[in-house]
Amino acid sequence: MKLKKTRDSSYDLSNLQKMPAGPARLLKLLQILENDLSELPLDANSPASVIEAHSAFTGAVAFARQTAGQVETAEEAAGEASKADVAAAVKVAEAGGAGKFPEPTRSRKAAGAVDAALLGCEAAEKHVDAAHEHLVSAVQKAWPDWRRDDVARAEEAHGDLEAALAAALDAARVLVARRAAVLTLDQEMLSRDSALHAQVSGERRPGAVAWYAETHHDYRLFDVQVLGDLAKQVAASHEFAAGDWLPPEDPRHAELLATDVDAGRHWLRYMAARETGKTCSVCCRADASAPVPMLIDGKWWTVCETCFKANAAEQDKILAELQRRANVDQHGVDPNAAYSIGEDGSHHPA
Repeated sequence: MKLKKTRDSSYDLSNLQKMPAGPARLLKLLQILENDLSELPLDANSPASVIEAHSAFTGAVAFARQTAGQVETAEEAAGEASKADVAAAVKVAEAGGAGKFPEPTRSRKAAGAVDAALLGCEAAEKHVDAAHEHLVSAVQKAWPDWRRDDVARAEEAHGDLEAALAAALDAARVLVARRAAVLTLDQEMLSRDSALHAQVSGERRPGAVAWYAETHHDYRLFDVQVLGDLAKQVAASHEFAAGDWLPPEDPRHAELLATDVDAGRHWLRYMAARETGKTCSVCCRADASAPVPMLIDGKWWTVCETCFKANAAEQDKILAELQRRANVDQHGVDPNAAYSIGEDGSHHPA
């Protein structure tokens, strides 16, 4: 049984094994299995193989519930059959015991139906358990491709959201500007004509509504800043750290595991700050304000901008020297040095 390894699942399984075979145990098993699957995103862009396995599982659950109900029906029928056999025996007794008591055929047949229904419960247990295991296996097999597709869809949705917020922000600015223009126009016109101002101030609509005052009192324009802050927040959340990870079953897992991490990733910077602090790990004085951490002796450290640039320049010198030596080994001469060629073809420093 492929259940999540939790304290609750272990406790539930232990209790289940103590229960006798029958509808109660079958229904308890269904509850355990359905709870186990409740957090899986089975309805979120599921691959065809997962959809098929999920459909098979739900079918097995429906069959199991129907089977559990058959036991109750069979037990009720057995009770009625027992009453009928007893009534037949009573008639013989009332006749003075003449003849033979009838065989309890109804009870025996009904008891057989109960046994068959209980056997069906055991079969349904195995069937639904196998369907659950098949579904979990299907999810595990589809996991790499499924999450890769969802990561791509999330990136696309993020881009759509950014574009939508940018458009909404532009529309909000237009809205605010137009409404502000209306308010300003009203104020400017009334401030230039005291008689007109007195007239509109005194106008009342039915119900003693001060028309101008109430429609212009403490009027608040749409808060564009809130929408702008949301747009900035969405833009800053462009990096989805979990998208940089691959499960072991993914074909590119081993390759990516052995590849250097992109130093520009925000999650790497947070890791370096968490593990090595926010003070520069090189000079041990300045705040580590560099846009990227620095790899030193196989470990990522936070550094200040000055030390980061100095290290980058030093790394460039080392790489240039390594390249020079490789060229010397390949060509027998240093291509960066000046040489004169003798009559015999030999090289001499110029």
